[in-house]
Amino acid sequence: MKKLFLSLLVTSSFSIYAQKTINMFNYTSYIVTNSFGGGDIGTYSCLPLIESRNTIPPGGTAIYTGYYNSHIPPATNPSNPPIDSWMVKLGAGNAVPQPSTSPMLIPLGSSTDWVLNKFGITDPNSGTFYGGDTVGGGCYNNPVITQVNSSPSSPVTYQAVWFTAGGQTYFVIQ
Repeated sequence: MKKLFLSLLVTSSFSIYAQKTINMFNYTSYIVTNSFGGGDIGTYSCLPLIESRNTIPPGGTAIYTGYYNSHIPPATNPSNPPIDSWMVKLGAGNAVPQPSTSPMLIPLGSSTDWVLNKFGITDPNSGTFYGGDTVGGGCYNNPVITQVNSSPSSPVTYQAVWFTAGGQTYFVIQ
């Protein structure tokens, strides 16, 4: 009986600190720069809000299982773009940088979920920046944007989607 309770305690303590995974797929021939993060969608302002940036090459992927230790690539994606720090905003005022090794990120991972991604598109050959868009959201009573398409006047064509499936968040751009 003691073993059963000990097993339940250990299992529940791991789930308390579990953050959902975000999977990012760039199926374009462009470099995609992401400014993305998590927050508490249950609050008006999504605070606490935790944000960082990454760059995904053409055809590349990024997978993060949380904020903590996001500088270490998962075994399933050794070319994962590392994230060395996160900007953490706990309330009104300025965000404070936290290294990805900060223990502060562990409880924040359990109280937040991935909420948004602001992305930009750059031509890998010329370096020309073509702008971008935002998916996700839901903060400040704004609707969650699940799909955006490039403007008809844009020199590049893309479609970006944001969705959750199986407890994981996905950002796919093609």
